[in-house]
Amino acid sequence: MKTQVNLFDAALLPVTERWSLSQLLFALGITVLLLSLVWGGMIFQQRQINQDVHSIQRQLQQQALHQEQFTQLLQQRAPSAELTRKQALLQARLHRSQRLNELLLQQQQQQQVHYSQVMTHLAKVDVPELWLTEFTLHQNHSSFRGYSLRSAAVPGWLRRLAELPYFEGQGFQSLTMQQADESGLLLFQVQSLPGSAP
Repeated sequence: MKTQVNLFDAALLPVTERWSLSQLLFALGITVLLLSLVWGGMIFQQRQINQDVHSIQRQLQQQALHQEQFTQLLQQRAPSAELTRKQALLQARLHRSQRLNELLLQQQQQQQVHYSQVMTHLAKVDVPELWLTEFTLHQNHSSFRGYSLRSAAVPGWLRRLAELPYFEGQGFQSLTMQQADESGLLLFQVQSLPGSAP
């Protein structure tokens, strides 16, 4: 009588990957493309602000020169009502231009710190099972939208994100997740609440 023993274990079977290499490369390519588009938009916006700042600074120099000329004229002779009125208008215009220049410079500094910090922080908390498709950044609050392979990856990513210096003081007020398609991908969206600790 023959006895047959099967030593083949089911654990030795090859593991079928849920995502093929081409699908992962395609998703990575889309993510890189979206980040490149966002980065290009930020650079374009930064250039526009720089141009506005330079234009305002040139106007400020011209107006300061005009005001100095009028002041010299007033000092050389008794001021007429017309010159006094023009000087007052120039001073008011100069004050408004200086204020606008300060606001533009402040906005420029905020945006430079804003985007460079956010890109650095997002790179630090990168999770292979999660990728962003879009995000919106404001001074005190942000929103994120993307896909995840596991639902547990999103809360962990948010905890790590809330520990970073730029996102301190922002609490996440809403997190929605839904099945994207039959592949098991989860579409998530996060809204932050300004002014509260995470």
